[in-house]
Amino acid sequence: MLIIKDFPFTVVFSDNRVNFSWKTESPAIVKENWLNLKEKLKIKELRIAYLSQIHGKRILSAKRAGFQGWGDGLITKKEELGLCIFVADCVPVLFYNKKRLLSGALHCGWRSLAAGIIENLEKLLIKKGIKPSETDFYLGAGINPCCYEVKSDVKFYFEDYPSCFVYRNERLFLDLPKLITIKLEKIGTRTIHNLSLCTKCSSKFFSHRNKDQGRQIALIFHSIK
Repeated sequence: MLIIKDFPFTVVFSDNRVNFSWKTESPAIVKENWLNLKEKLKIKELRIAYLSQIHGKRILSAKRAGFQGWGDGLITKKEELGLCIFVADCVPVLFYNKKRLLSGALHCGWRSLAAGIIENLEKLLIKKGIKPSETDFYLGAGINPCCYEVKSDVKFYFEDYPSCFVYRNERLFLDLPKLITIKLEKIGTRTIHNLSLCTKCSSKFFSHRNKDQGRQIALIFHSIK
């Protein structure tokens, strides 16, 4: 598990040593896993907002803990409210703006990117008077171009990003982190941290393409202490 602290924000990326998914693990074990995370973060209460992820562009504003609805992104300005994304090949993107004390989390697979989730984020940030250039972004582990084989129809959605595709042995592969990075840079982002870790070929992560049932979390937490 990777924990990055940049007061007042904390960024968390888990691995396959812990399964946080209520859908694929026993409730008792998941509860214990969340309690252990709370202890690691050294906080009294872990209040988490989460989604039913649908591979689209919808980004919701979280004002309370618990289930927020259907979508693939969350933003908040609430203190001590964690935003959580569940992943097992898609790339989790966490971000924060210290000036406006806003944090957010995105679930980025090719479908979300094709739907325009990054462009939708730009509109939301501008609406709130927040500059992407003053916002820090973190890309967690996800399937990388070494393993992410896609069909030719996927390339149709990203005709403006030919450098994100590569052919090997007559097979087409997509560089998902690179596509996300280019799209973020296109909206003015300057600070992008990429873990550059592949979930499929690494033994350290759950992978949907490896038929794993477990899920990693990407969590961003705004602490007032």
